[in-house]
Amino acid sequence: MEKETVIIRLRASIDFGQETMSWLNRVAKIADEQKNDNGIWFAREGGKYFLSEFQYSWQQALTEETDQTIQNYFLELGFDERFLPKTKITETYSGSWVMEAAVTIASSIGGTYALIKGVSEIPDMIEGLTKLKDIIAKKFHRRVDDKATELLNEQAKRNNLPPPPHHVMHMKDFVLDARPLAALKPSEMKSHAIHLQAAVSQDAFSLENLGDETISDIQIGLFVGKNRRNNWSYADAYTSSVSVLSPKQTISKDIGDFMHTTDKLRITDLPVHVDCWVQDAFGIYLFNFYLDE
Repeated sequence: MEKETVIIRLRASIDFGQETMSWLNRVAKIADEQKNDNGIWFAREGGKYFLSEFQYSWQQALTEETDQTIQNYFLELGFDERFLPKTKITETYSGSWVMEAAVTIASSIGGTYALIKGVSEIPDMIEGLTKLKDIIAKKFHRRVDDKATELLNEQAKRNNLPPPPHHVMHMKDFVLDARPLAALKPSEMKSHAIHLQAAVSQDAFSLENLGDETISDIQIGLFVGKNRRNNWSYADAYTSSVSVLSPKQTISKDIGDFMHTTDKLRITDLPVHVDCWVQDAFGIYLFNFYLDE
């Protein structure tokens, strides 16, 4: 499943305006007089059936208007287009008509943090996004109002009813909550610097600890051949080991100290490629050498 991180939560609540409620009540009375409940279904229970029936239109308005506004903001900051935020509805329920949504970025928490930090400081982005709240709310309200007015006009004409008011939808509440963005933190990152220097000749091998900490239990493997290698297995190497290498210490070993089963390493026929495998508790390091005459 693709990872995604929530950066904003939205809550939008819409309902009919007072004029529209009066119109719906009047229409409902006409339906009662005409015994026409089926034809004038949209007016039942104060228009709740209407709000539910066309919920996809309200959801689409919220997600599209939010995406357009927020994505443009991110693009202006130079955000990577592949990771532009997207809005999705998380819950809808009646009580007027309420929609909850999440604005997400398709990345892990640590990845999202890094993407945002690449274009803005998080407090600055929170301030910028918060300023977009009223813009999104106005665009969303205008769109749902236009759509609801169009749909109710169609119903009125179909049923020979007086037309609804010019503006039917009221915005009860619109919340943009950027607390998820404020809570973003970088994921824990593991780091390790290369702290060793290796050197090799026909007769000897040396290893220096460049760091400030003691290194223990170092495994060393040497691979010798006329051709350049593309893969390495420690089991094929002439091996030796170093128990302890103190900070800034250099240790030297004779080439003959390196063994493969019972055979000692000898480098007699130059030129050759010598690859050096050094392994400590933190990783494996591969040094490539070419010894010529």
